[in-house]
Amino acid sequence: MSWQEVERLYEVETWILGPDGYPLFLTNPSFGGDVLDVEWSPHKTPPFTAFTTGRPPYLKEEQREYRTWGRLRTDQVTDIVEVVHDLDLTEWSTPRPPRTTLPPPSPPGPAKVLRLGRRR
Repeated sequence: MSWQEVERLYEVETWILGPDGYPLFLTNPSFGGDVLDVEWSPHKTPPFTAFTTGRPPYLKEEQREYRTWGRLRTDQVTDIVEVVHDLDLTEWSTPRPPRTTLPPPSPPGPAKVLRLGRRR
């Protein structure tokens, strides 16, 4: 783990409009693939001005934490919007841990020599 000083901390949400104008939240981007993992939630406000309300019927009935999950092909996407949310640095920052000292040296005495040998 590395400690860094940052001036700004933000989160980027990617919203897409799926078939029939349903707003979906992208949970796993497709890196060269043709399938996207998406989420629909009645508790999130989509950034689109015109969209279809209600649960998308083409998503699977997977309920997890009151969210509906599913997969969507990239050719079914009609619009994409990225929303940037600035996060409060004080909520995410932690003080740097104190530097630890090296462990004490091994006790004095003859050095142990490890020799490679054949297995019998």
